[in-house]
Amino acid sequence: MARTPAVGGNALIAAIIEGGFGIGWIEWGTASLSATAWTAVRVLGAIIGLVIIARAIRLRRANPGPAEPSMFAARGYRLVVAAEVIALVAGSIVLIATNLAEYQIGWVAFVVGVHFVAFGKQFAARYYVLGGALIVAAIAGLVVGLAGGGVAVTAAVTGLAAGVCMFVAAVQLLLRQGAVQPA
Repeated sequence: MARTPAVGGNALIAAIIEGGFGIGWIEWGTASLSATAWTAVRVLGAIIGLVIIARAIRLRRANPGPAEPSMFAARGYRLVVAAEVIALVAGSIVLIATNLAEYQIGWVAFVVGVHFVAFGKQFAARYYVLGGALIVAAIAGLVVGLAGGGVAVTAAVTGLAAGVCMFVAAVQLLLRQGAVQPA
């Protein structure tokens, strides 16, 4: 039986987080859509995210690998997250006060995208791509909303796009680490 290649612990933690947040984005984005097809999309999103999480957890347990410094302990990480939280809260307050609360999902996607771009500079180039993709997801939702797509459709476009971005990033990370063998 072939041994699974060792995968860095931080990479696996990133895949776990991305899988979980992918589920969250899809659930948030499609929560107000009630048709059976949307229920299926939510269930499929949850299954995809859980498979990613389970695979990363299994690999982390099977191949702990060498100890790596945690990016969570880095000063730059804490500064970026603090700025992100301030921007999220301030933007949400402004959107609610101006009766534009339906754009909160887009604001969150935009701010999280910027946060990943900052991570690209500090930690790994892969975060530039993920951050840019989330910013595009936010812009796509904004365009749909401004074009008259309605609250539910605006949220669905942003949430689905952001969720797919997270899933793709996690799977690409696992593929690059040799944790998943392509078909």
